Amino acid sequence: MAKTNNKLTAKFVQSLKPDGSCKKHQDGGGLYLHQMKTANYWRCRYNINNSDKIFTIGEFPTISLAEARTARDDLKKMVANGIDPNINKRILKETDSTDTVKSLSLEWFVQRHRHEVSEEHAKKNLRKLEKDVFPLIGNMQIRNVTPQILLGVLRKIEERGTIETANRTKTVFGKMIRYAIATGRAERDITIDLRDALKPVNSKHYAAFTDPNKVAEYLKTVENYKGSHVVMIAIKMLPYLAQRPGEVRLMMWKDIDFEKKQWVYTPFKRKSKESHIVPLAEQVISMLNEIKPFCGESEYVFPGERGWSRPISDNTFNKAYRSLGYNNKELVAHGWRSTFRTIGAEVLEFPVEWLEMQLAHVVKDPLGRAYNRTQYIKQRTKMMQKWADYLDELKSEKA
Repeated sequence: MAKTNNKLTAKFVQSLKPDGSCKKHQDGGGLYLHQMKTANYWRCRYNINNSDKIFTIGEFPTISLAEARTARDDLKKMVANGIDPNINKRILKETDSTDTVKSLSLEWFVQRHRHEVSEEHAKKNLRKLEKDVFPLIGNMQIRNVTPQILLGVLRKIEERGTIETANRTKTVFGKMIRYAIATGRAERDITIDLRDALKPVNSKHYAAFTDPNKVAEYLKTVENYKGSHVVMIAIKMLPYLAQRPGEVRLMMWKDIDFEKKQWVYTPFKRKSKESHIVPLAEQVISMLNEIKPFCGESEYVFPGERGWSRPISDNTFNKAYRSLGYNNKELVAHGWRSTFRTIGAEVLEFPVEWLEMQLAHVVKDPLGRAYNRTQYIKQRTKMMQKWADYLDELKSEKA
């Protein structure tokens, strides 16, 4: 028969007065209220390393029934990850609380990380720790986090099927702990011991057109889109830019230089704060001028339907493709980058360096140094105009 949790009621617990009877009133899951002589205490039984132990949560009514149950659930999570609650509690008392995983992570974020990468990238990395690391080991001292404890945390992420997130969280944790080492709060980078411990990340292959005939078919089909005019322009413009759809949907008017015919922004996937220059073909400038009267008062080029204060959603492109009859095995928004890279190299014979820089990839010279963002800007400007003209030629071809 399955064990039942939450057997006690707040009214019953309130009625129990300290009487020295030493009675244990079971709530389930190891949690019980211990009726002592001078006070009643919440305690929880647990087993770790084949040893039965008891953890004192706190005194009632200072700790309510609901709070005790939350503490019991947190305790179970710690045990599941190989952390002994009693040892952890003792360590917390013996060590400066500013050296916890959470406090050090926040310090690293403010003092270091947000200054070495873009703000968006830094916040995204911090969210990984906030979501999956802090709830389990946020209060642990950084010196006491072993490779096995961290692996337990990362395994929890893997269990959700998010293999890439587990690997990236390990990387972020490694950056934080190296900061702790540099500031004298940790001795070694434990992520090194987990180098081959996680499941490998499979490379993503986005559905994309690599056949010019398929591209031509799409460019003609998109003219039949029945949705909003804003989304119509967005899905028409995306192939002409070769940028990530997540960047395009967030495009802002302040980043468009109509005189230079450039879009200058900081890619949120780029680790550095260096901005990316996207040359805009005449066709793109024309589309921007077409849409400006409809949404020029919004800071976003492509504002959402619910209001101009927000951009279109991240699923807008793919949703529009589905409405045009393309399934996700045929076409996804990110696939246009592959289309540009493949046809640009194989059909139009653009140099690889130009293509990679247009895609906001880091390109290095023969000495291993990253090219400056303005490198090949004149060549890339001509390339993007030629690419746009090529797309127009495909669209105008008769089926």
